[in-house]
Amino acid sequence: MKKKILSIAIMATIALAATACAADEEEYGADSTVESGFEVSDDSKAEAEETSVETAAAETSVSEAEKTPEETKEPVKEEKPALPETDADFFVYEQKTDGTIKITDMKKDSALEVVVVPKEIDGAAVTEIGDDAFERYDSITTLVIPDSVTQLGESLCEEDFNLTSVVLPSNLTYLPSRAFTGCTSLASIEIPDTVTEMGYEVFMDCTGLTSVKIPDSVTEIGQFIFYGCTNLTSVNIPDGVKDIKGAFSDCSSLVSVDIPDSVEEMDYAFRGCSSLTSVKIPDKVSCLTETFCDCSSLTSIEIPDKVEWYSGVFTGCSSLTSIEIPQTDGWVDYQEFSGCSSLTSIEVPEGITDIQTYAFKDCTGLKSIKLPASLTGIEETAFEGCSSLEVVYAPEGSYAEEWAKAQGIKVEH
Repeated sequence: MKKKILSIAIMATIALAATACAADEEEYGADSTVESGFEVSDDSKAEAEETSVETAAAETSVSEAEKTPEETKEPVKEEKPALPETDADFFVYEQKTDGTIKITDMKKDSALEVVVVPKEIDGAAVTEIGDDAFERYDSITTLVIPDSVTQLGESLCEEDFNLTSVVLPSNLTYLPSRAFTGCTSLASIEIPDTVTEMGYEVFMDCTGLTSVKIPDSVTEIGQFIFYGCTNLTSVNIPDGVKDIKGAFSDCSSLVSVDIPDSVEEMDYAFRGCSSLTSVKIPDKVSCLTETFCDCSSLTSIEIPDKVEWYSGVFTGCSSLTSIEIPQTDGWVDYQEFSGCSSLTSIEVPEGITDIQTYAFKDCTGLKSIKLPASLTGIEETAFEGCSSLEVVYAPEGSYAEEWAKAQGIKVEH
């Protein structure tokens, strides 16, 4: 090692001498000879420069090798210190038959902003938090529930208006009904991937909620789970979920959502979603009731055959320009297309026997309609307010033809 360093030093000295010669050459001209009595050639200069680079690299290599393991490690990001547990004296609790603790309430004089549920009380594990335990505590902004807790009660934090942050236990399997109903300051929440079921109205009227990621582990969500979440713009529905009744009613900022093929029930699912522009209904869906009522931005939709429609499915869909009614035995129900003012034409398929009250009420843009031979009845107010209706296409000799003539509407076959 010493010999190697000595050799490097000698080579460095030669390089320095060569540099000095080069400087003299600049001062006295290319043909001058320096006092040392020798002339530096171009090859010598190149060799000296190469040696100088090797010397610097060798010194750097030795310097890096001499560093301790601690010095060569990348800086570690500091984790935020855990919040201290809230003292047990702030809680009302009881011991369960298995010896663990169930928290049932907060002391009424508590005015805590940060609540960190302790893992243990009196040496026993806290495993359950009961119904309404933290309901209507306006002071709470942060709630941390430890992993020791495996069961949460209904209406856990209902109407905690200032709640902004929640940490749920990582082994939770069921998120209870109305757990965060009315928590208007809650903007986001992380749902553990151990959760398989979510109760009804869990996030109802959480008007500050903008996005939610439902883990793929969830196979069941309760009715009206996001009802009234007016600022919700994005949400996913995991594959395997079958029922989304009322799930997104009055989510007026929701623009689009992918519905998995597993879904079978979706009554009221998107009622009042005034920003929703398009949606595809899975083949397994069997019936629709007020599903898209007041979806005023909806322009198009695909509906599978053999779906039964009930009242108000498209009421108030004022931007809907076209719709294909599935061929089925039944009727056009009460207010089914009421207020669809952008519809210009529509075909009622063979098999429909009755058009009920206000079915096409105030479809002010409707100019033509095709009616089937199977039709046997049209309620008096079925086309009330259809001021632009000019022509009815109907089979010759059919009930539809007779009805159109009685209304003074042109008939074509």
